[in-house]
Amino acid sequence: MIALDARFYAPTAQDELRSRYLQAKPFQHLVLDDAFDLDTLRAVAAEYPAARHNVKFMTSTSRLKFTCDDWEAFPPHTRELVSFLNCGTFMKFLVAVTGIEELTTDPYLFGGGMHETFPGGFLKMHTDFNFHRTLKLDRRINVLLFLNEGWRPEWKGELLLAARNLKDPVTVAPVINRMVIFNTNDHSFHGQPDPNCFPDGNSRKSIAMYYYSPGRPAGEIGSRKYGTTWRARKAGDLPWRDRLRELRARLLGHKRAK
Repeated sequence: MIALDARFYAPTAQDELRSRYLQAKPFQHLVLDDAFDLDTLRAVAAEYPAARHNVKFMTSTSRLKFTCDDWEAFPPHTRELVSFLNCGTFMKFLVAVTGIEELTTDPYLFGGGMHETFPGGFLKMHTDFNFHRTLKLDRRINVLLFLNEGWRPEWKGELLLAARNLKDPVTVAPVINRMVIFNTNDHSFHGQPDPNCFPDGNSRKSIAMYYYSPGRPAGEIGSRKYGTTWRARKAGDLPWRDRLRELRARLLGHKRAK
């Protein structure tokens, strides 16, 4: 049976984690190691080669990234893990460490589930959509659980967390059994912007889950946003057409609705 490590349930531990989360820079986040039983996550990772991805990204902003958000397509160990990350026990933990009392799950797993990026793949720095069209709720929290055993620095593929100027990002190695919890809004830029160098036959694997609430603090977003906003770290990081498209979308409001 999948469960969060028992040490994270102690009230004193949750108080300490909440303090760390609220004070973290460049925006609120937590990085937790050894969150689950290692053999359980090894079983989940072993299911990836046979996974039937239903979304594939081959663009200038997200390349060689495949995802599966279809409950029916999840292999058994993956389905059990995703179910736990949607259950009340895990939700109570998230509420305790983030302080968001009305936090809830997304049964549709829109954009979440199994994520896999193959050698040479990347995900440029971005902020996510901030409003769920179907649930009519605000997106508040991202949870990423990495599944990459034996990861080496030369493989790259680190997660970067950065403020709006993208300077001095926090770098998170995608090692197995590392869970990242972070606030998602119009200012919380993140991504895996440089192509990974995972060995042939391997891939960067993670489980991604997103959580919502009715309403959010003022100032976190400009307006409801249904799409992704990309940002270049330096000249040449994004093709000029993509940068122009993002500027045009913001000016014309194509991705926003009051």
